[in-house]
Amino acid sequence: MGPEEAFARAEELLAKWLREEGGSCLEIETIGIGLVQHGTMWMTVDGETRSVQPESSETGFAVDHLREKQVVAGWGAWTWCRLWMVAGEWVLHQECDWMREPVFERPSIGEDEYSIELDLYPRDAENIPVWLAERVAANERRKAANARRREARRARKERERQAAQAQAAEATDQQGGWETT
Repeated sequence: MGPEEAFARAEELLAKWLREEGGSCLEIETIGIGLVQHGTMWMTVDGETRSVQPESSETGFAVDHLREKQVVAGWGAWTWCRLWMVAGEWVLHQECDWMREPVFERPSIGEDEYSIELDLYPRDAENIPVWLAERVAANERRKAANARRREARRARKERERQAAQAQAAEATDQQGGWETT
């Protein structure tokens, strides 16, 4: 399914949901980076706006999959998106930003997500925002430091193993080459 079909499917399912709920307006804001995506939905019913979640998982999936379906060559995937629909129009409107840094309410996401973002959704160098380049570089430095620590630990363990073998060989030599039991 291409981007147009994915958008049309989301529009169809959101319009159905808005009609079923008797709502006058539906708004969705989604942020994403790498494999992490978070969205908030609000529906206005009888003049009252409240946070909502669709009962149909199909509707939720249709919205969640828009990001991966709307990748633009050289630009990657958007990192922020606002969708809205007004009853009577039944048209899904969309505003997206490919350069905005997503800010998650929960504690920070894994630093690997920034590198994963560029692996999954490559961007031309001029379309990589500074915040993303900095996060990827910091993640690469962290991974390199971890690799150096692992290598140092492995080398230390190997030296300890060799020292233990040398000590055992020396003890055997001191016993005249014979092991006693």
